[in-house]
Order: sequence, then structure tokens, then C-alpha cells
Amino acid sequence: MLPFPIPLSMKARLYRLLFLAFSCGLIAFSLPLVADVLEPVGDKPTQAGIDAGRKSLESDTGLDEVPRQKALEQYAKAEQWLREATVAAAERARLAETVRTGPERVRKLRARSAEPSGEDSDKKIRALVASADLPRLEAAVREEQAILVEARKTYDRQVNILSDLTLGTRDISQEIDDKKAALEKIAAELNGLATEEPSPFSRARQVALKARKMLYREELSLLGLRQDNHNLLVELAQRERDQAQAQGARQGTRINALDKAAGALRGKQAAEARQEAERDTAQAAALPEALRAIADETARYRLELEELAEKEKTVSGALTAAKADLDRVAGDLERLRQRMAVVGTSRAMGEVLRARRATLPSPRGYRKDSRERGAELGRAIDRQIHIDEQLHDRETANDAVDRLLEEIDSDLREPEDVDPEEKAKELLQARRDALNELQKVYGIYIGEVTALELAEKKRVSVAESYVEYIDDQLIRIPDPGFRDLDPKAFPEALGWLFSPANWRILGADILALAGRYPVPVLLLAGSFFLFLGKRKQAEAKLMELSHDAGKIREYAFSYFLQAVGLTALLAVWPLWPAGVGYALTLSPSIEPFTLGIAWGLISAGLIGTGGLFLLRINLPDGLGGRHLRWSPPIREALLEELRWALPTVVALGVFLTIATPDSAPAFVWPIGRVAFVALMAVLLVLAYRLFHAGGQLMTVWRERVDTHANLLARLHFFWFPLLLSAPIGLGILSIAGYRTLSGYLLNGAEMTVWFFIGLFLAKEFLLRYLYIAERRLRYEEAVKKREELRAQRAREEDEPEGRDDSSALSSLVEIPEPDFEELGEQARRLIHGGFLFCAIIGTWFIWSDLVLSLGILNDPALPFHGAEAVNGIARDVPITLGGIIRALLLLVITVLAAKNIPGVLEITVLQRLELEPGGRYAFTTLTQYLIVGAGVIAIFDTLGMEWSSIQWLVAALGVGLGFGLQEIVANFVSGIILLFERPIRIGDVVTIDNTTGVVSRIRIRATTIVNWDQQELLVPNKDLITGRLTNWTLSNKVNRILITVGIAYGADVALALRLLEQAAAENIEILTDPAPIGTFEGFGDNALTLFLRCYIDSLDNFLSTKTALHRAINDKFNQAGISIAFPQRDIHLSTSRPLDVRMVSS
Repeated sequence: MLPFPIPLSMKARLYRLLFLAFSCGLIAFSLPLVADVLEPVGDKPTQAGIDAGRKSLESDTGLDEVPRQKALEQYAKAEQWLREATVAAAERARLAETVRTGPERVRKLRARSAEPSGEDSDKKIRALVASADLPRLEAAVREEQAILVEARKTYDRQVNILSDLTLGTRDISQEIDDKKAALEKIAAELNGLATEEPSPFSRARQVALKARKMLYREELSLLGLRQDNHNLLVELAQRERDQAQAQGARQGTRINALDKAAGALRGKQAAEARQEAERDTAQAAALPEALRAIADETARYRLELEELAEKEKTVSGALTAAKADLDRVAGDLERLRQRMAVVGTSRAMGEVLRARRATLPSPRGYRKDSRERGAELGRAIDRQIHIDEQLHDRETANDAVDRLLEEIDSDLREPEDVDPEEKAKELLQARRDALNELQKVYGIYIGEVTALELAEKKRVSVAESYVEYIDDQLIRIPDPGFRDLDPKAFPEALGWLFSPANWRILGADILALAGRYPVPVLLLAGSFFLFLGKRKQAEAKLMELSHDAGKIREYAFSYFLQAVGLTALLAVWPLWPAGVGYALTLSPSIEPFTLGIAWGLISAGLIGTGGLFLLRINLPDGLGGRHLRWSPPIREALLEELRWALPTVVALGVFLTIATPDSAPAFVWPIGRVAFVALMAVLLVLAYRLFHAGGQLMTVWRERVDTHANLLARLHFFWFPLLLSAPIGLGILSIAGYRTLSGYLLNGAEMTVWFFIGLFLAKEFLLRYLYIAERRLRYEEAVKKREELRAQRAREEDEPEGRDDSSALSSLVEIPEPDFEELGEQARRLIHGGFLFCAIIGTWFIWSDLVLSLGILNDPALPFHGAEAVNGIARDVPITLGGIIRALLLLVITVLAAKNIPGVLEITVLQRLELEPGGRYAFTTLTQYLIVGAGVIAIFDTLGMEWSSIQWLVAALGVGLGFGLQEIVANFVSGIILLFERPIRIGDVVTIDNTTGVVSRIRIRATTIVNWDQQELLVPNKDLITGRLTNWTLSNKVNRILITVGIAYGADVALALRLLEQAAAENIEILTDPAPIGTFEGFGDNALTLFLRCYIDSLDNFLSTKTALHRAINDKFNQAGISIAFPQRDIHLSTSRPLDVRMVSS
């Protein structure tokens, strides 16, 4: 109201001005929408237009395939963007409606929250409880549970909306600016396309750009509407969330009341039924034995029903509490995530996170309770099955009555007013009713126990996710630094550590553990004393195995494994206190001091066992010296350093484990920080003493030329400072207050060190296996050759000329003591490649959680982009450092796999199959090609390089291949044909261009042929496919030896032919089928030409066999007096005139 009266005409003018102002404001607000509406219809892409463009492309026969595919990709993008624009428009309309009705909705929610709600429903619940109608109560419980589920869904939905609104305000302005900039770029590109000559691709590109423009405009409108009404939307979401939360709480209260009423009613009914059964039993005392037995059985069923009702009531209450706690933990986790996203990391938030972590449920009690619930569930299911069988197997009522009446004696002692038949029917019906009720209640009980197990399992799972989230956040949050520490905290912390009260609590917990698990504790103690009793025997056996380490035996590797097992057994005694610590952690309720001691015992046991194992390996008669043949200076250096470092590290580790966890009091943490820094100092000294340049390790490594150790020694300047910086950096982090981060890094470093030690020992054990296997194979081969030589001597003992082969035999069976470096190159490369592969994979698994939680790999986006398919549409995404590292990791894995997996297949599988060497080689080579192809595809996929993004590069390479690289491609394809068709194989004897040799390798470009002079001839694969080639061993390895002999004229030809055939028959390498044959085939200028044709089973002994035949023929012809002819010349002197003979002096 204005303070002065206004004439009617002025009021009319004022109303007109207000209406005009409102209209102008409405027009201004609607301009963006009007602009969209007034935009020409032809400028807006439609689904019909996109379909028409596709049909036009498909019907255009004169268009090349590549431009057609590019245009179709643009239409696919346009279709996707058009769908997204439709969704955005619908979302904008929904949000506009929410904004329009929001103030009224907020007002109603405020009023509803101020009023006491649910009175009508509460009256209804009280009426249901008072009705004592169990079916109605159970139906009401199901109805209220359905309402509770919907309330929880509404609550979760509103929490997500509120989270989006809260987090989106920080980036919404930047997103609006990005959308506007993108619209400007689209407009510029559309203007450029409008000036170009129309083409199918340009038209498709215009449609796609217009669809994207429409999408961005809808998104801009949506963002602007959300930004302008942010406060209203936040308040509305908060009110809806609070309303859903209150409704859920009310529903939970109603469900609890109904469950309690139903449980009480079941218990009351069970008690009444039991009392009735007891009355029936008392009344049946005067009845015959058969009827009295039925009454007693019914009474037992009623008593079981009453006990089951009490159990069901307890389980129902536990289920309600578990669901409530689950909702609390899940809601608290969601709220904490929202707060962390808004507030960020700070010391105050660190204290909040640690406080929340202390209140979370522990999985220790869940494991025990879960086992108990599983046993109870199994018992209940078995009982229900038994009841089902009883109900199913019961005879009909009439048959049962007749049977009972037959069992009753004629002199009935029941009262005269009791009808036996009616009483039997009554008792049988009562028993069946009791079984039916038990069946029903057992079904309810089993369902509730199962639901309780699922709720507890989900609760623990959510709690573990909560703990992981808190740990990830605490990594970034520092504690107070050393300057902020209170000096008075150190005496208090020491007092807590050495408090007699805490140690009394520890003793009480140990006694309680022994009382709770007496059998495992007795077994643990008994095994420890058994170990002490057998220790001397184990040491003696280990010494015996060490002295026998160099002998060649069939089961030598089993002896080595025994030595490994005995060494491990002698080093495991620290695991007994670790077992005590682990048992203490299983206690459902445990004090922080006891928990710290328990984890300290576990840590000390594991580190002590590993350290003692390393110590025993490096003893003079241990595995390292006797079996693995490690260098004595290295073993002595390790022994010297481990003897002082191991107890120091174990003691500081126990102290650190007790004083640093979040379960310990906060005033104890400074002591743990001091212990952490001291531990880092010890590790720094240990690393320096072991690996400094003048140490024994570096000296030995530098002396090992052409080994990996020598490479490490040459790179000492690089990795040694990094090694020393690790403990220094961890100590600095601890001093700065990053307790959680330094602890994570220390745990990761510890696991990495032990992983590499284990991997190195596994590699050494595998080398030992190969070493033993090689010695055994050499021995077996030597024995085999000796036996073959003896057999040959036995066959040749009738020959006049014998020769002593004792020296040859001795050289065959003499096996020198080989070193590890004498192993096969393939096996060594395989082992070292596997070591590197396992090292990379294991290191990634150890550090991946920390790396991903810190966002090291995903945050730094490189100035490169790859393609990622989203709903069938390729999107450009930045390539991150993580993508590059994963691609490099895949590259390393591909190289290692391509080099080593074929060798693994050759050693482990192919040699056990009946395959020729050529077939095995073809299989391994093709496997290598497949591995390389799969690795390249995986690397491209990791970098986002899809086929659509590299097809032009492939096309360009195809053109280049067609001109400059066609010979290389032809050779590669020919190599593939050779491997598949196999016209030549590894080991075949071939002749090409007058060169004969053995095929040794078939590579990508060329095939290697080794001739008889051990010269390697590289033949392009294309020549082997397109040229002329003789393969002497393609389908049959049998080959002919042709020997030409010329004898003098006048010699006995028949005898010579018999001698030729006899020489061939006496040679063990000559086949009898086809039989050797000698032929007389010509009169030469100087000799009679004879031929000997004989056959051998392979070309392996071709030259030696031919030499033996020549020697045998020569010896036989000499003995028979047959001369080998040689060229002769007759000189004729002219006698028509005197000869002119002159003597010339020199």
C-alpha cells in the first residue's frame, strides 16, 4: 500500500506500465528460445533429412568408397548429436517445470516438516498391533518395507542431485564459456563450408555441424537455467532429501514395531501351543502307548516351535539393526565424499576422516559371525527338509487311525467317555498342525538369516570401501610437523607403551585366545617344540645334500628341492609368534595396544623369516654356495650386512607397527615418527654399505663381462643415487607430517624388495633346474653314443683292420663341470625375459593402487588426442601419461612374448608332439607373427588409435608398398606361403642355382641355406616360390648314391660288378630295399665304365657313406687285381726321314 491515495486513472496507467515492463522482461528472457524457434526450418537437421542423405550416398554409384564412408560417418555423428539434443531439450523442459513449481513445492515441504507427520499411519500401526492378527501384521510389514525402499531410492536420488548442484557450480561458468566458444567455431566452419563447392562430404559435414550446434544451444540453455536458479534448486533438493530421510526413518520405526509385534505374537502363539501340547500329554497319560507317543511327539514340536520363534525374533532385530547401520555407513560415505569435493583436504578433515574410520565396523567379527550364521543356516535348512519329508511321507488320516486302532489292546484303560477313534484323529491333526507351523516358521527364519548374512556382508563391503576412500584421502593430508609436536607427548607416549596395565590387558587377551581356540593354540605350540626337536636332523640332512650337490643323478633336482625346503624350514621359527599375532587379530573385541602388538608380531615374523632364509642361503654350505654357485665375496658381503641389519630392522619395525596406526592414541604417533626416521637411517646405511662403488658386490659385478651384472655396474652412477634417495625421501615425508603417505610408500617398497628377492630366487632355481637337466642329458647322450659305438665295433669285429676306440669312449663319457653361462642361449634368454616380464607386472600390481589414487597417470594430459567410442560415436580424448606408460608396457610385453613364447612352446609342448622340426618351426614362427599383430592392435587401442583414424595412413602406406616396397612385401608374403604350404622345411636338403645345402631358417624376408662348406646363403623367399628348386627330402628322405668306376680293358667285368655290390652290401648305411645294383654302361676312351647305384635313408651321413664305399671298392679291387683305369696316350714317331736329335747344354 502506498502512503497516499491514487486516483483511478492513475491506477490504470500504473497497471499498464507494470504490464508493459513485465512483457518486456518476458520477451527479453525468451529471446534465446525465440531465436531457436525463428531459425529457418531448413537449418535444423531432422532424422528424415539424415536418412535422405544416407540414401543419396548409397544410390550415388559414381562416388568412391572412401569419400562415401567419410560422409556416412558424419551422418552417424549428426544422428547421435540430434538424439542428445532431444534429450537435452527434454531435460531443459523438466528443469523449467521444476523451477516454475519449485517455490510452491518448497513452501509445502517447509510446512510439512514443521507439522507432526505420520499420526494417521501411527494410529493404523497401533491398531494392527492391537488386533493380534499375524497374517495382517506380516502383510503390513511387506507393505511398509516396499514404502521404505521407495523412500531410500528418493533419498539417494536427491543426494545425487544435490551433489551435482553443489559440485557443478564451480565449473558451470567455464562450461558455458566453452560451449559458446565451440558454437563460434561451428559457425565459422559452417561459413567456410558455405563458400566451398558442394560435395557429398561437405553436405554431410554441414548436417553434422548443425546437429552439434543444436545440441550445444540446448545445453547452453540448460546450463543457464540451472545457474540462474541455483539457490532454488539446492533448497528444493535439500528439502526433498530431508523429507525422504524423515520418511525412511518413520518407515523404519513402523517396521520395527510391526516386526516386534509379529515376533511377540509368534512367541505367544508358540507358547500357547506348547502349553496345549503339554496338557494333551498329561491327558494322554492314561491312553495307550501308541496315542501317548503321538502326544509326546507333538509336544516336542511345539517346544521346538517356541524356541524357533525366539530365535526368529532375535534374528529379526539383528537384521533391522544391520540394515540401519548399512544405511548409516552408506549415507555417511556419500556425505563425506560431497564434503571432500567441496572443502578439499585439510588437517581438520584429516582428523574427521580418522575419527570416522575408528567408528567403522571391523571385518574381524563378521568372519566369525558369518561362519556361525552359515552353520545355523545349514542346520535350519536340513531341519526344514526333514520336516518336509515327514509331511510328505505321512500316511492318510484314515489309514493312520486304522493302524492306531489295530495297535491298541482290547483291554483299553482310557476313560469310558473317550472315543479312541476321535482321540486318534485329534492327536494326529495336532501333530500335523505343529509340523505345518514349524515348516512355515522355518521358512521365515531361513529367509531372515539369509537376509541378515547379505546385509552384514554388504555392510562390511561398504565399510571396506569407506576405509579405502579414507586411506586414499589421508595420503594427501599431513599430520602436524615436527615443529608442531608437543615435547610433553613423548613421555606420555612412552608411558603408554610400557604401561603395566596395557601389558596385563595383552596377557589377558592371550589367555582368552587360548581359551577360545585351545586346539589351534596347542597345535601351534606342539609344532614349535617339534621344530626344536627336529632342527639338528634337518641341519645334518641339509649338510649331506650340500656335499652331494655336484653329482650327476637322475633325481638331482629333487635333492635340490629338498635342500630348499630344509633351508626354509630352518628359517621359519619367527612365524610362530606371527601366528600368535594373527590369532589375536581375529578377536572380535580387541584393545588398541593388543592390536598393535599383534600386528607387530606379524611384521616381525614375516621380516624375520625372510631375513633368516637369506642368511641361511648365503652360509658357506648353504644353497648359494653349494647349489647355486654364487660368488663367495657376494655371499660374505651379504652375511656381514644382514647380521647387524636384520635384528635392527625387526626391532624398529615392531616399534613402528605399534605406534603409527590410526587405532593407536594420537599422542603415540610422534614416537612412531621417530622410529620411522630411525628405520630410514638404518636402511640408508645398509644400502650404502652394500652397493657403494668400492664394495664387494660392485667389484664382482664389474668383473663379470657380458652379463647383466656388468651392465648394472656400468649404470651404478644412475641407480645408486636413486636408491639412496628413497629412504631419505621417506624420512623427509615423515618429518613433514605425511604419516599415511610415507607408510604407504614404505609398505610398497617393502613388498617390492621382497617380490624382487623372491623373483630372483625363482630365476636362480630355474637356472639350477636347467643346469641339472643339461648335465643329465649330456650324460645320457654320452652313454648312448658309447653304446652305439660298441654296437658298431661288435658288427665290425670280423674286419681285418680294427682300431682301438677306448680313448673315444673315455672322451664321450667325460662330462666337464659346466658353468651357468654355458646354458643354451634360448633357455637363458627365455629365463631372463620371463624375469623382466614378471618384474614389470609385479611392480605394477604392487604400486597400481597408490598410483591410481594419486592420479599420477590420469591427470597430466599430453598435447595429443586419440579416439574413444561413446555410444557408437568416436570422440577425441586427450592422451594421458598413463596411456603412454600402458602402451610402452604393452610394447615391452609384446617384444618379450614374441621372443620367448615360441621358445616356451618349443620346450614345453611341441617337443612332446610327433612333429617334424620343420612343422615345429612353422608353428612357432606363425605364433610369433600372431603375438606381434595382437600386441600392435592392443597398443593402438590403448592410445585411442582406431581404424578410422589410421586408415588414411594405411592407404598411403599401401601406395608406397605398391611402388617402393613391393619386393619386401612379396618376400614377406612368400615367407608366409612357405610356412603354410611348406614346399621346403627346416632341415630339408635343397638345390638352387647349383648350390646344395640344408635349410636352417625361414625368416620374414629371406631363407637361410647352409651348404656343405658351412657357408650361409640368403635366398629371398620370393625366389623359392617363383623359381626352380630341387628338394631332396620333401616327401621321401631316401637318397641315391651314384659311384662311377672305370676299370682297365681286359679286366674281369663280372667280378668287378660283384665286388661293387658286395662293398655296398657290407656298409651298414646302405639300404637293402631298394637293393644296391652294379651296371656296366659303356666303353670309354680309356676304361670300361661301371656304375654302382645304392640308397641311404637320409642325407645326414651322405659324405661319410660315400667315402666308406670308395675305400671299400678300392680295397676289394686291389685284392682282386683289378686295375682302376686312367687316361693313356700313344706317341707315334714318323720314320719317313731320319730323326733329328740334338743335345743342348744348359
